[in-house]
Amino acid sequence: MKDYNELLLQVSQLNTLKRPQKSQLSWIKSWLNDVNNGFLKDEETQTWHPDRESLYLTVATDLKETDAFTEMMQNVIAGPYHRWIGHRFKTGRKFDPSTGSVSYDKRKIEGASTMIATMLSTMLPVLTIFILNVVQSTNARIGITALFTMIFALTLARFSSAKRVEIFAATST
Repeated sequence: MKDYNELLLQVSQLNTLKRPQKSQLSWIKSWLNDVNNGFLKDEETQTWHPDRESLYLTVATDLKETDAFTEMMQNVIAGPYHRWIGHRFKTGRKFDPSTGSVSYDKRKIEGASTMIATMLSTMLPVLTIFILNVVQSTNARIGITALFTMIFALTLARFSSAKRVEIFAATST
């Protein structure tokens, strides 16, 4: 009975573990399958097959799915940033010398993402006002207002974690 109870506690603890983010899973799959690593061979590569993604767990405690803009900064912009600027200032932490893979502090990337998104969100209304000031036709102004409202809604939907009702409320006011 003691073994059963210990096993039950272990299963209970395993069930509290969370699944990794899709971006993390994608990155580790590409890194493990990289030809230069030579880490996985033959049948081992099937371990990370998409059909098995529901079986993966992570011990990371700060797992929250990031918004699309922050994810883009992590996956798309961080690499070129490091190649062009970051390596000169020795920013980032090199965690795999053989491939040159570098890791950046997630909080700093989220902070930069928030700052850039805030700057863009303040520029959109000003740009709208500037264009509406130049256009003389009332019909064209109405069309431009509708266009910028749609751009605003699409930006909110794509680059934030706002719910549909929040996007509707933001665009209807």
